Amino acid sequence: MDKNTVLAFLVIALILMGMPYYYEMIGLAPPPPQKEDQEAGFEPVKVPSRSSSFPAPANTPVQRGGFAKRFDEDGVVKSLSEEKIVYVETPLYVAGVSSRGGGSLVSFILKNYPLNDSSLVDLVVKEINQGNLLIKFKDFSGESVTLDNVWELSGRHVHKDTISISSEARSLDFFSTINGQIINKTFTFNPKGYTIGLEMDLQSIGSMMVSQERFTLIWRGGIPSTEPNKSDEASFYAANLSQGREITKHNGKDGNVVSSTGRTDWAAVRSKYFTAAIIPTSRSNYGEVSARTGSPSMSNGNEKAPFYDMAVGFSSAGPASAIVFLGPLQFNDIKSLDVGLENSMSFGIAPIRGIGRGVLFLLKVFHGVIPNYGVVLIIFSV
Repeated sequence: MDKNTVLAFLVIALILMGMPYYYEMIGLAPPPPQKEDQEAGFEPVKVPSRSSSFPAPANTPVQRGGFAKRFDEDGVVKSLSEEKIVYVETPLYVAGVSSRGGGSLVSFILKNYPLNDSSLVDLVVKEINQGNLLIKFKDFSGESVTLDNVWELSGRHVHKDTISISSEARSLDFFSTINGQIINKTFTFNPKGYTIGLEMDLQSIGSMMVSQERFTLIWRGGIPSTEPNKSDEASFYAANLSQGREITKHNGKDGNVVSSTGRTDWAAVRSKYFTAAIIPTSRSNYGEVSARTGSPSMSNGNEKAPFYDMAVGFSSAGPASAIVFLGPLQFNDIKSLDVGLENSMSFGIAPIRGIGRGVLFLLKVFHGVIPNYGVVLIIFSV
């Protein structure tokens, strides 16, 4: 064997050994999922069944008050109803859905993704995500109005009720009355994925209350921190806006807003391993991502990274719909949405993106045979 052959094998070996570290660096490998056969000493966190109730978040506020045409100082509509939280359990997650705002997520626990302390990843935490998936608009006086009142939930659901979904999609229907007019909001949960269908109907108040008949669906606080190394994790936090398949990335500066009118493909925020995205399925007219800094005392936040908010606009002149994706940055799952959301994932600098995609493909093939990313990475580096 000549020197050139030996050198070639050496270079190949170095590349193979370095690829797992590169893969980890660009954030494509999710944290190892929970094994079917638990390791000794790992006590799985119990998730609710149909006959059990999931513990409600501590200090969940209950808003009461008069419902009138005038709003409070923050433009928040008041309600006479009492807040209900219903838990939706699928094979992949347990979602806590509040009747406030016609369905606002108060928790979103991923069953297959444990943290270092053996608890499960929760992608919605009160301290940074409170008030997500609310509807916001401006009235004819130019004041901002947030529909943060408690809505009614159709069906015989009680507070802390749990709905188990294993094979077929199920829906939660919310409605509220404003000045005698009924508005609706419906969530549809998919047991086979991390997408939630959302339908909104504000036609009854569109011409009466909504300026230019435009409203936005908002997400607050981005994605909670899940990694012990905050500095490394902070480098992966990002917010992106896609319009016409062109992606605009937020620069992460506090107070900066990236926004544009026109049809929006999606708005998304991400951490190292997880993402939240609003994907319109009816015609949209606006998109926005913005950043704000948090305080170190904010639980489950990464003070080294900004908190990202996002919003997508719709017309109130007709029914509006969207898909909310909330889950892991799994390339195939995101690509299957067919909206270009996978382009928000980083594969490194331009000269090595092809290598990154190739490595991802090979690792997926290996993982299809060996359902453990740790073992796959070890084999891949040999």
